[in-house]
Amino acid sequence: MSLQWSEAIYAFGTAVCTLHLYGEEKKAEIPKLFAEVPKLRQRIAGKSIPLEVSLLVRAAAPAC
Repeated sequence: MSLQWSEAIYAFGTAVCTLHLYGEEKKAEIPKLFAEVPKLRQRIAGKSIPLEVSLLVRAAAPAC
């Protein structure tokens, strides 16, 4: 059995890791990564995945 996370979760994780690892070096790229998260949200039977909802709120907040 393989475990697959949603693309929104991967995008948020990439943005957070980039922020913590590179910080000032990639400061221009970080807001773009956080802006991708809402576009990748999944809805199953008209409902959002709870973890994605919390990530959307955090991605909307200023990163730096």
